[in-house]
Amino acid sequence: MTITVQWDDDTQTVLHYMFESPWTWEEYRAALQQAWDMANAVDHPTDTITDMSDSRLLPDNLFRNVRQSMVEIPESTETVVLVGGGLIVEMMLGVVRRLYRSHTQKFFTVRTVDEARALIRQRRAALEEGQE
Repeated sequence: MTITVQWDDDTQTVLHYMFESPWTWEEYRAALQQAWDMANAVDHPTDTITDMSDSRLLPDNLFRNVRQSMVEIPESTETVVLVGGGLIVEMMLGVVRRLYRSHTQKFFTVRTVDEARALIRQRRAALEEGQE
């Protein structure tokens, strides 16, 4: 499989998707189901790092498939950070944000996995302080 999902931390609070080209929507849906099963198996909120740094090509029907996954994301997911993916992913997220505002307030883009981890730490701290 060219999409893998694993916990990014020992406390099982951050799910980490790693995409490698080429991948298919069937693999994407299987990875989503695996991640959602993992998130639902713990009794605390989770965050997600979606690392597309090694994914150069995106399959057809991008908007339809991504919109569906944004709408179905588990309620326990607090932050989703997209890493890499380039301008196409950033543009797609911008369009989806405008169309589906209520589903995309927790989605962000950064350039590196380290930036994603830092953003998640910042958001967690803000949520704990009631600033979000």
